[in-house]
Amino acid sequence: VDVCAVGWRTKSLRRFSTSSYGNNYGTSFAAPLVSATAALIASNQPTFTSQQIRKQLRVSSLRIDTTAYNLPYQNQMGKMLDPTRAVTDYSIPGLDVYSFSVPDSSSIPSYGGGIDVEITLTNLLASANDVLVKVQSLDSAFVFSQSEFSKINLLQNDFLSIRTKLVAPQNIGGYSVDVPIKVSYIGDNYYDFQIVIVHFEYINCERISPVLSFIQPKCSDNDGRIIVEGLTD
Repeated sequence: VDVCAVGWRTKSLRRFSTSSYGNNYGTSFAAPLVSATAALIASNQPTFTSQQIRKQLRVSSLRIDTTAYNLPYQNQMGKMLDPTRAVTDYSIPGLDVYSFSVPDSSSIPSYGGGIDVEITLTNLLASANDVLVKVQSLDSAFVFSQSEFSKINLLQNDFLSIRTKLVAPQNIGGYSVDVPIKVSYIGDNYYDFQIVIVHFEYINCERISPVLSFIQPKCSDNDGRIIVEGLTD
């Protein structure tokens, strides 16, 4: 979920009435709030692309995953629409993951080693100044050698690449899993994040070749690969 809106006890006109109000529920009330706000942004900023409108909706929204009731859903829910801020505050940056890649895919390390990864960021909205970028694996079996990048400055529509190492699990013969990577952006009155899904496949030939040599006769000590399936924000 990127953005949610109020859909519980929403006060509106009663059906078949022109004078009385009542509380109503559901996406039939939440969805129009979001679409109407998007239309107002488009009216205020006629040069905005659909991607920029989407980003403005999100970065201007309220963070709700830190409240006690929502803590069990942290990293699974989006932010709550703030229509007033969305149509009045265009000073918020809009950092976005442009690509997540392995610069040298031929140099896959042995198990427990680090894989060089490059994350290219772009900025869709207002200039970003002194933003802290955090990179975190939501799968505890994987960690990054460097997870924080401070003092990030990025003008609108510019690009910036950061590099780190994704450290694979140790003491395993093979691994094939979708690893959710959380990229957070933290600045002055600015918080946003994206989840990048990386499909990771790794074979440690040293551990499995005695058992699977008839299946994998050309297995070498560093045989493995990492595949980036795509981006989900």
